[in-house]
Amino acid sequence: MNTSVMISKKTIQFAVVMLVGFNLWVWYVLLGAQNTENAVYFLNVGQGDSQLITLSSGRGALPIKILIDGGRDKKVLDALDSALGVANSKYIDIVMVSNPDLDHFGGFIDIARRYDIGLFISTGYQSQTEAFRALQEEISMRNIPILTLREGDRMRYRNTNFFVLSPNRTIMEHEGLNEASMVVMMESGKSRALFTGDTGFVAENILLAKKYDLKADILKVGHHGSKYSSGENFIATVQPIVSVVGVGQNRYGHPAPSVLETLQRAGSRVYRTDRDGTVKIILDK
Repeated sequence: MNTSVMISKKTIQFAVVMLVGFNLWVWYVLLGAQNTENAVYFLNVGQGDSQLITLSSGRGALPIKILIDGGRDKKVLDALDSALGVANSKYIDIVMVSNPDLDHFGGFIDIARRYDIGLFISTGYQSQTEAFRALQEEISMRNIPILTLREGDRMRYRNTNFFVLSPNRTIMEHEGLNEASMVVMMESGKSRALFTGDTGFVAENILLAKKYDLKADILKVGHHGSKYSSGENFIATVQPIVSVVGVGQNRYGHPAPSVLETLQRAGSRVYRTDRDGTVKIILDK
């Protein structure tokens, strides 16, 4: 079973220009299949995270595809086939890994072997695991361009912006890989989606202290709904209309009942991929 959700707000029309840091402009020609929807898919990849963003080119061409995280293993391939259908051109414009934990990057190894990839984005946080080295080898062998993004960087195309809110160098040097996850706010017109990787209370409190505008219509719930994430102040600030937990069978107690209660008290509609399957959120134009 898969789930579709409609949010009646301004949506996303996208192709790609990127502003990295203060003065480095990077242009990419991103081609994509005929699709007029702008949507976010929270893919059902078991105990792991993977979010697919599809953006209409507005020219009758293939949609631009951005994949944040790839789950643990090749389950992501079936999830992509199901989500994209006939629009699956076996090309992904941008893949982004929020942190180098297997349940976020493992599927990218299989994706790199089956798909052409335009750009690989990460925070630069390294893992010494054999699996992460295998991913690095695939990226190198296939000559996939690599871009490192951290706090203060952004990507922009037309009226859509992706703002990187975390991590910064201090977090990367003093916190573990979960708290050093890439946190990205996607914004287009009045529509906003917050992608939080595996962040917990530490990163959440840093974001709150920096007084960022964290309010978002859509929230990717941090760390699969761990009891060490989604603090009450953080959720009260984000005020998500829809919250999605990427989760499968696990021994960690994800999602924690306390997190689900916090989200519900905030008035958010909560979906979880283990029960609702892939969750597709259509942003109405």
